[in-house]
Amino acid sequence: MRKYITALLLVGPILLISIICCTPSLHPLYTDDDLVFKPELVGVWKEMNDSEEIAAIWEFIEQSSSDTDQETGAELLRQYYRLRYIAEDRIGRFSAHLVNLEGALFLDLYPTDLDSYEMTDLYMGHMVPAHTFLYVKQIEPQIVMGYYDGEWLQQYVADNPQAIGHDYVGTEEQGLLLTAPTENLQAFMLECLGQEGSLTEDSLFDLVPAKESELAGITVRVTLDGEPVLGPVYICDSGKVIYREVRSDESGIGVVTKLIPGTYDVRTSKTTGEWHYSASQDVTLKPGDALQIELELVKLEGP
Repeated sequence: MRKYITALLLVGPILLISIICCTPSLHPLYTDDDLVFKPELVGVWKEMNDSEEIAAIWEFIEQSSSDTDQETGAELLRQYYRLRYIAEDRIGRFSAHLVNLEGALFLDLYPTDLDSYEMTDLYMGHMVPAHTFLYVKQIEPQIVMGYYDGEWLQQYVADNPQAIGHDYVGTEEQGLLLTAPTENLQAFMLECLGQEGSLTEDSLFDLVPAKESELAGITVRVTLDGEPVLGPVYICDSGKVIYREVRSDESGIGVVTKLIPGTYDVRTSKTTGEWHYSASQDVTLKPGDALQIELELVKLEGP
Protein backbone atom coordinates (compact mmCIF):
# COMPACT_ATOMS: atom_id res chain seq x y z
CA MET A 1 0.00 0.00 0.00
CA ARG A 2 2.94 2.32 0.50
CA LYS A 3 3.31 2.91 -3.21
CA TYR A 4 -0.17 4.41 -3.27
CA ILE A 5 0.66 6.80 -0.46
CA THR A 6 3.75 7.87 -2.41
CA ALA A 7 1.67 8.39 -5.53
CA LEU A 8 -0.76 10.56 -3.60
CA LEU A 9 1.87 12.81 -2.08
CA LEU A 10 3.78 13.29 -5.28
CA VAL A 11 0.75 14.35 -7.27
CA GLY A 12 -0.81 16.15 -4.32
CA PRO A 13 -0.32 19.62 -5.83
CA ILE A 14 -2.92 18.83 -8.46
CA LEU A 15 -6.20 17.07 -8.15
CA LEU A 16 -5.61 13.86 -10.09
CA ILE A 17 -8.47 11.87 -8.65
CA SER A 18 -8.03 8.71 -10.67
CA ILE A 19 -4.97 7.47 -8.78
CA ILE A 20 -5.64 8.83 -5.32
CA CYS A 21 -6.25 6.46 -2.41
CA CYS A 22 -6.60 9.16 0.23
CA THR A 23 -9.79 10.96 -0.69
CA PRO A 24 -9.17 14.69 -1.32
CA SER A 25 -11.18 17.49 0.24
CA LEU A 26 -11.79 21.07 -0.88
CA HIS A 27 -11.81 22.26 2.74
CA PRO A 28 -9.40 21.78 5.65
CA LEU A 29 -10.02 19.47 8.58
CA TYR A 30 -9.19 22.16 11.14
CA THR A 31 -10.11 25.50 12.60
CA ASP A 32 -7.58 27.51 14.62
CA ASP A 33 -9.01 26.02 17.82
CA ASP A 34 -8.27 22.47 16.65
CA LEU A 35 -4.57 22.97 15.88
CA VAL A 36 -1.86 21.53 18.07
CA PHE A 37 1.89 21.66 17.71
CA LYS A 38 4.22 18.90 18.85
CA PRO A 39 7.92 19.82 18.59
CA GLU A 40 8.89 16.15 18.61
CA LEU A 41 7.53 15.92 15.06
CA VAL A 42 10.08 18.46 13.79
CA GLY A 43 13.06 16.87 12.05
CA VAL A 44 13.98 14.46 9.30
CA TRP A 45 12.31 11.07 9.22
CA LYS A 46 12.76 8.12 6.90
CA GLU A 47 9.91 5.96 5.72
CA MET A 48 10.85 2.31 5.48
CA ASN A 49 9.39 -0.16 3.01
CA ASP A 50 8.68 -3.85 3.59
CA SER A 51 12.29 -4.70 2.72
CA GLU A 52 13.57 -2.34 5.45
CA GLU A 53 14.91 0.04 2.80
CA ILE A 54 14.33 3.79 2.76
CA ALA A 55 11.25 4.44 0.65
CA ALA A 56 10.99 8.17 1.26
CA ILE A 57 12.30 11.06 3.33
CA TRP A 58 9.92 13.26 5.34
CA GLU A 59 11.26 16.55 6.67
CA PHE A 60 9.02 18.51 9.03
CA ILE A 61 10.13 22.12 9.59
CA GLU A 62 8.58 24.37 12.23
CA GLN A 63 6.53 27.26 10.84
CA SER A 64 4.38 29.96 12.38
CA SER A 65 2.08 32.73 11.26
CA SER A 66 0.21 35.45 13.11
CA ASP A 67 -3.20 36.99 12.66
CA THR A 68 -5.42 39.41 14.55
CA ASP A 69 -8.59 38.32 16.32
CA GLN A 70 -11.39 40.34 14.70
CA GLU A 71 -13.37 40.53 17.97
CA THR A 72 -10.69 41.16 20.61
CA GLY A 73 -7.86 42.59 18.52
CA ALA A 74 -5.47 40.15 20.16
CA GLU A 75 -2.64 38.66 18.12
CA LEU A 76 -3.13 35.00 17.29
CA LEU A 77 -0.09 32.80 16.72
CA ARG A 78 -0.57 29.72 14.57
CA GLN A 79 2.09 27.01 14.64
CA TYR A 80 2.29 24.37 11.96
CA TYR A 81 4.83 22.53 9.82
CA ARG A 82 6.32 22.76 6.38
CA LEU A 83 6.73 19.28 4.94
CA ARG A 84 9.29 18.35 2.32
CA TYR A 85 8.60 14.88 0.98
CA ILE A 86 11.23 13.20 -1.20
CA ALA A 87 10.67 9.92 -3.02
CA GLU A 88 11.29 8.35 -6.40
CA ASP A 89 13.46 11.25 -7.62
CA ARG A 90 10.70 13.78 -6.98
CA ILE A 91 9.89 16.31 -4.28
CA GLY A 92 6.51 17.33 -2.88
CA ARG A 93 6.13 20.42 -0.69
CA PHE A 94 3.22 20.84 1.69
CA SER A 95 1.95 22.84 4.60
CA ALA A 96 1.12 20.33 7.33
CA HIS A 97 -1.24 21.06 10.21
CA LEU A 98 -1.59 18.73 13.18
CA VAL A 99 -5.25 18.54 14.20
CA ASN A 100 -6.71 17.29 17.49
CA LEU A 101 -10.30 16.11 17.20
CA GLU A 102 -11.62 14.77 20.50
CA GLY A 103 -8.19 13.33 21.33
CA ALA A 104 -7.58 11.81 17.88
CA LEU A 105 -4.68 13.30 15.91
CA PHE A 106 -4.78 13.96 12.18
CA LEU A 107 -2.33 15.51 9.75
CA ASP A 108 -3.85 17.83 7.16
CA LEU A 109 -1.63 18.18 4.09
CA TYR A 110 -2.02 20.95 1.54
CA PRO A 111 0.33 21.49 -1.42
CA THR A 112 2.48 24.61 -1.62
CA ASP A 113 4.98 26.13 -4.06
CA LEU A 114 2.83 25.22 -7.03
CA ASP A 115 4.76 27.64 -9.23
CA SER A 116 7.87 25.48 -8.80
CA TYR A 117 6.35 22.72 -10.94
CA GLU A 118 7.17 22.78 -14.61
CA MET A 119 3.73 23.38 -16.10
CA THR A 120 2.35 26.11 -18.30
CA ASP A 121 0.00 28.70 -16.82
CA LEU A 122 -2.87 27.39 -18.93
CA TYR A 123 -2.27 23.84 -17.72
CA MET A 124 -1.92 24.90 -14.07
CA GLY A 125 -5.15 26.84 -14.38
CA HIS A 126 -6.97 23.52 -14.67
CA MET A 127 -5.51 22.09 -11.47
CA VAL A 128 -7.20 22.37 -8.09
CA PRO A 129 -5.15 21.97 -4.89
CA ALA A 130 -6.81 19.77 -2.29
CA HIS A 131 -6.44 18.77 1.35
CA THR A 132 -5.72 15.18 2.29
CA PHE A 133 -5.80 13.70 5.77
CA LEU A 134 -3.62 11.16 7.54
CA TYR A 135 -4.58 9.59 10.87
CA VAL A 136 -1.69 9.85 13.33
CA LYS A 137 -1.68 6.86 15.67
CA GLN A 138 1.50 7.83 17.51
CA ILE A 139 4.52 10.11 17.22
CA GLU A 140 7.01 8.63 19.69
CA PRO A 141 9.20 6.60 19.67
CA GLN A 142 8.27 6.13 16.01
CA ILE A 143 5.68 7.89 13.93
CA VAL A 144 2.86 5.57 12.91
CA MET A 145 0.35 7.05 10.49
CA GLY A 146 -2.41 5.65 8.36
CA TYR A 147 -5.02 6.81 5.91
CA TYR A 148 -8.64 6.16 5.23
CA ASP A 149 -8.96 3.39 2.70
CA GLY A 150 -10.09 4.97 -0.55
CA GLU A 151 -12.19 2.05 -1.73
CA TRP A 152 -13.90 1.79 1.66
CA LEU A 153 -14.78 5.50 1.60
CA GLN A 154 -16.09 5.24 -1.94
CA GLN A 155 -18.44 2.45 -0.94
CA TYR A 156 -19.44 4.07 2.35
CA VAL A 157 -20.45 7.31 0.66
CA ALA A 158 -22.25 5.38 -2.10
CA ASP A 159 -24.26 3.54 0.57
CA ASN A 160 -24.78 6.68 2.67
CA PRO A 161 -24.91 9.60 0.22
CA GLN A 162 -26.32 11.97 2.86
CA ALA A 163 -23.45 11.30 5.28
CA ILE A 164 -21.16 13.96 3.85
CA GLY A 165 -21.17 16.63 1.15
CA HIS A 166 -19.36 15.29 -1.89
CA ASP A 167 -19.09 15.27 -5.64
CA TYR A 168 -17.32 13.23 -8.28
CA VAL A 169 -14.54 14.19 -10.65
CA GLY A 170 -14.06 11.72 -13.46
CA THR A 171 -15.73 8.38 -12.78
CA GLU A 172 -17.91 7.74 -9.76
CA GLU A 173 -15.77 4.72 -8.90
CA GLN A 174 -12.52 6.69 -8.62
CA GLY A 175 -13.33 10.39 -8.47
CA LEU A 176 -14.78 10.99 -4.98
CA LEU A 177 -14.18 14.57 -3.83
CA LEU A 178 -15.29 15.77 -0.39
CA THR A 179 -16.94 19.20 -0.57
CA ALA A 180 -18.35 19.51 2.96
CA PRO A 181 -17.32 22.40 5.23
CA THR A 182 -14.83 21.83 8.03
CA GLU A 183 -17.36 21.19 10.80
CA ASN A 184 -19.07 18.43 8.83
CA LEU A 185 -15.73 16.97 7.76
CA GLN A 186 -14.60 16.63 11.37
CA ALA A 187 -17.73 14.76 12.42
CA PHE A 188 -17.53 12.52 9.36
CA MET A 189 -13.86 11.62 9.84
CA LEU A 190 -14.42 10.74 13.50
CA GLU A 191 -17.47 8.67 12.59
CA CYS A 192 -15.53 6.74 9.95
CA LEU A 193 -12.60 6.23 12.28
CA GLY A 194 -14.66 3.84 14.35
CA GLN A 195 -15.93 1.86 11.38
CA GLU A 196 -14.51 -1.58 10.67
CA GLY A 197 -12.40 -1.57 7.52
CA SER A 198 -11.98 2.22 7.29
CA LEU A 199 -8.31 1.80 8.17
CA THR A 200 -6.52 -1.31 7.01
CA GLU A 201 -3.28 -2.76 8.33
CA ASP A 202 -1.53 -1.97 5.05
CA SER A 203 -2.49 1.67 5.42
CA LEU A 204 -0.09 2.15 8.33
CA PHE A 205 3.56 2.99 7.90
CA ASP A 206 6.41 3.87 10.21
CA LEU A 207 8.72 6.86 9.94
CA VAL A 208 11.98 6.35 11.76
CA PRO A 209 13.25 9.55 13.44
CA ALA A 210 16.70 10.97 12.98
CA LYS A 211 17.47 13.57 15.63
CA GLU A 212 19.45 16.69 14.78
CA SER A 213 22.55 15.39 16.57
CA GLU A 214 22.35 12.12 14.65
CA LEU A 215 22.24 13.73 11.20
CA ALA A 216 25.14 14.42 8.88
CA GLY A 217 26.06 17.04 6.31
CA ILE A 218 28.16 17.18 3.19
CA THR A 219 29.88 19.99 1.30
CA VAL A 220 30.57 19.31 -2.38
CA ARG A 221 32.98 21.31 -4.54
CA VAL A 222 32.48 20.83 -8.27
CA THR A 223 35.43 21.51 -10.56
CA LEU A 224 36.40 21.16 -14.22
CA ASP A 225 40.11 21.17 -15.05
CA GLY A 226 40.71 22.33 -11.49
CA GLU A 227 38.42 25.37 -11.79
CA PRO A 228 35.13 25.76 -9.85
CA VAL A 229 31.96 25.09 -11.82
CA LEU A 230 28.37 26.21 -11.26
CA GLY A 231 25.99 23.29 -11.59
CA PRO A 232 23.61 20.78 -9.98
CA VAL A 233 24.53 18.32 -7.24
CA TYR A 234 22.51 15.14 -6.78
CA ILE A 235 22.47 12.97 -3.66
CA CYS A 236 21.42 9.41 -4.50
CA ASP A 237 20.47 6.49 -2.30
CA SER A 238 20.12 3.01 -3.77
CA GLY A 239 20.14 4.50 -7.26
CA LYS A 240 17.36 7.00 -6.48
CA VAL A 241 17.89 10.75 -6.31
CA ILE A 242 16.70 11.92 -2.89
CA TYR A 243 18.11 15.46 -3.04
CA ARG A 244 18.25 17.30 -6.33
CA GLU A 245 17.64 20.88 -5.28
CA VAL A 246 21.25 21.50 -4.33
CA ARG A 247 23.28 23.56 -6.77
CA SER A 248 26.89 24.57 -6.42
CA ASP A 249 27.48 28.32 -6.34
CA GLU A 250 30.01 30.33 -8.34
CA SER A 251 32.78 28.96 -6.16
CA GLY A 252 31.69 25.45 -7.15
CA ILE A 253 30.42 24.64 -3.66
CA GLY A 254 27.09 23.03 -2.83
CA VAL A 255 26.04 22.14 0.71
CA VAL A 256 23.57 19.50 1.91
CA THR A 257 22.62 19.27 5.58
CA LYS A 258 20.29 17.03 7.58
CA LEU A 259 21.18 13.81 5.82
CA ILE A 260 20.42 10.54 7.53
CA PRO A 261 23.70 8.65 8.13
CA GLY A 262 24.40 6.03 5.49
CA THR A 263 26.09 5.47 2.13
CA TYR A 264 25.21 7.82 -0.72
CA ASP A 265 26.22 8.34 -4.33
CA VAL A 266 26.98 12.03 -4.91
CA ARG A 267 26.73 13.06 -8.56
CA THR A 268 27.01 16.09 -10.78
CA SER A 269 26.91 16.78 -14.51
CA LYS A 270 27.35 19.62 -16.96
CA THR A 271 26.97 20.26 -20.68
CA THR A 272 29.24 22.76 -22.39
CA GLY A 273 28.72 23.23 -26.08
CA GLU A 274 28.63 19.76 -27.61
CA TRP A 275 30.45 18.06 -24.73
CA HIS A 276 28.94 16.36 -21.72
CA TYR A 277 30.73 16.00 -18.39
CA SER A 278 29.89 14.05 -15.25
CA ALA A 279 31.37 12.96 -11.93
CA SER A 280 30.27 10.79 -9.04
CA GLN A 281 31.62 9.54 -5.74
CA ASP A 282 30.34 7.15 -3.07
CA VAL A 283 30.44 8.56 0.44
CA THR A 284 29.59 7.05 3.81
CA LEU A 285 28.26 9.46 6.42
CA LYS A 286 28.29 8.82 10.14
CA PRO A 287 26.20 10.68 12.74
CA GLY A 288 27.48 14.22 13.18
CA ASP A 289 29.72 14.12 10.09
CA ALA A 290 30.37 17.31 8.12
CA LEU A 291 32.13 15.77 5.14
CA GLN A 292 33.81 17.76 2.37
CA ILE A 293 34.47 16.22 -1.05
CA GLU A 294 35.48 17.43 -4.50
CA LEU A 295 33.91 16.20 -7.72
CA GLU A 296 36.13 16.69 -10.77
CA LEU A 297 34.05 16.63 -13.94
CA VAL A 298 35.21 14.17 -16.60
CA LYS A 299 34.36 14.45 -20.28
CA LEU A 300 32.11 11.67 -21.52
CA GLU A 301 32.96 9.91 -24.75
CA GLY A 302 31.13 11.24 -27.76
CA PRO A 303 29.29 14.56 -28.18
